[in-house]
Amino acid sequence: MFEAAVRDIADAYDVLVTRIREAFPHLVLLLSTVYDPTDRTSRMPGVFDTEGPLPLHHLDGLNDRIREAAAGTPDARLAEVYGHFLGHGVSVEEEERWYWRRSIIEPSAMGASEVRRVWLEALDE
Repeated sequence: MFEAAVRDIADAYDVLVTRIREAFPHLVLLLSTVYDPTDRTSRMPGVFDTEGPLPLHHLDGLNDRIREAAAGTPDARLAEVYGHFLGHGVSVEEEERWYWRRSIIEPSAMGASEVRRVWLEALDE
């Protein structure tokens, strides 16, 4: 189930990056990896409680494709949001998380600020 969906998302991502590059050849592209609110635990309380562990290898594969796209695209910068967010999800107390309390898949105000930080650092490189 997940494998085909992730492959479709990654393929569409590649097409989108190519089309943006073709339309705007002098644009600096900022490509972000996808964070893991489970902190590598494969568990998201309140979201997929009954489904068992989430297959994180699909997220890893998608992030690898994003990294490849950044490396293979002229004037692209990689924003490594995934690595920056590790340790700020379900593995810590709720008040320390960088995710919105009402939906753990969305960043909180602090999380959005941290995404901004990673983007700015990537642009400064």
